[in-house]
Amino acid sequence: MHIIIGMSRWSVGPISAHEMFLSHINYVSLKSSLAWTTIISMCMILGMKFRLQVISHAYINTQQLV
Repeated sequence: MHIIIGMSRWSVGPISAHEMFLSHINYVSLKSSLAWTTIISMCMILGMKFRLQVISHAYINTQQLV
């Protein structure tokens, strides 16, 4: 993706080092934000599973008491 951006800009004209640096920063920030969203979603999914397990255990315990 980053290479494609560089190649397409190169066909228009030579890229300055500053522009290359900026496009690289944008690409890295995009990748890091994607990584963060996946980590957060994984944590949420794990949390939901854990909560469901706790609820089911509590339900089984109350059933046994009755």
